[in-house]
Amino acid sequence: MKKMNINIKKLLKIAVPAAACLSVAALLLASASAPMPVDARALSLGTAVVTFTEQGNYTYESSVDVHPMLEGEVQEVLVREGQKVKKGDALAVISAEDVEYQIQRLESDIAAYNAQAYDLTLASQREKESLEGNKNELMGQLTSLESQVKSQQISEDTREEQIALQEQIIAQERENVRIARDQSRTYREDYGASTDDADYVKLKLTVTEAEKALAASEQRLIELKNSTVDAGYYAGQKESLHAQIDSIDSRMGKNYNGAMQSYYASLVEKARVSIAELEEQQGRATVTAPCDGVVASLPVKASNLVSGADVIATVGQSPMVEVFVPVREIDGIQVGDTVNITVAKRTGDESCTGSVAEIDSQAKLMLSPLGVEESKVRVLISTDDPLVSVGYQVDVEFAVYRQENCLTVPKKAVFQQDGTDAVWVVRDGFAQVQPVTKGVELQGALVIDEGLADGDLVVVDANLQGLAEGKKVAV
Repeated sequence: MKKMNINIKKLLKIAVPAAACLSVAALLLASASAPMPVDARALSLGTAVVTFTEQGNYTYESSVDVHPMLEGEVQEVLVREGQKVKKGDALAVISAEDVEYQIQRLESDIAAYNAQAYDLTLASQREKESLEGNKNELMGQLTSLESQVKSQQISEDTREEQIALQEQIIAQERENVRIARDQSRTYREDYGASTDDADYVKLKLTVTEAEKALAASEQRLIELKNSTVDAGYYAGQKESLHAQIDSIDSRMGKNYNGAMQSYYASLVEKARVSIAELEEQQGRATVTAPCDGVVASLPVKASNLVSGADVIATVGQSPMVEVFVPVREIDGIQVGDTVNITVAKRTGDESCTGSVAEIDSQAKLMLSPLGVEESKVRVLISTDDPLVSVGYQVDVEFAVYRQENCLTVPKKAVFQQDGTDAVWVVRDGFAQVQPVTKGVELQGALVIDEGLADGDLVVVDANLQGLAEGKKVAV
């Protein structure tokens, strides 16, 4: 038997690589059969919400400007901006010194008016007494004349007496003319009378009548001096005396000072009304809130001088947050919707809720912070939370879409396969393609209307490398 020579080293060189190949193959086989780790999420029914946020400002649905009821100096301001007030609450106190001065001045005016009216009364009494004296004298002359007629004492002496009597009549009628002219002039100076003033017209007529009577008497005197006394003379004298007596009776039956008396009485009444108003204002030196609300602004401070045209304070009613919403989002908002309000404070953001109270019917163009024009609609949000107050800017979050009892998946869990939307689901440890019907798009997620059920395990990232149909996976 032939002996074989075996090279041990050579055999080892051949055996080692073969063993290495067997080990790699075993590793590859083991790797191919190991589950692929994936991030999967178990679905559960929930609520899907689409929101957007806009910046809002604190404002009021309406406001009332508060004016002082009198002029004066603001002695004290009793409230601060942002403070809640009730109707009748004191806002500020105004000095009433100027009102007191006005009252004193008006009382002085009343005393002066009354004094002038009293002087007119005295003048009227003196005039009446004078007229009565003149009438008595004329009556005496008439009696004397009638006596002469009866006794038929027609002589030169009688003519001289009649001339003297006529001169007395002329003197009286001149006095009548003077009085009538004085009254007319005084009325004109006091009232600035015109031809439309009935009292002034009457006074002018009285002057004319008195002047005519004087002229007739003067003419009669000329006739007496140039003729002898006859029986017709007595008849003329009697007629003249009766006319003068009738004129005096007419004047005594009228009160030409009545208009002036009424004028002064009206001035007194007007002054008294003004005093009553000022006294009422004195009681209003304290400025009060006209309604319930919040002090939105305080334009005046202590020591300011104010008048009725100045605004002491503005009281806001129905505090609101004003927001301007893009037109593209407005259809998703309704009156009564609940919103979330976030207030940025030094200590951090704080939140509360509000309710949509009013939506304007028309949009308007507004500039964005970047200077771009955009159509927006004004929306008012009501809230009673004290967190929101004057001076704060807030973020208002609106929910424009809401769906209950729905399933949602991350956006990157959905992919396209043969033109159909699908997701990877894990069933019995293996990946499977599941066609789905997408619904509303949310922020970072999608609502799935069909294809998935409560509890399904969905792979979060559909683009995970190595993922394939039937692939064994580990969650």
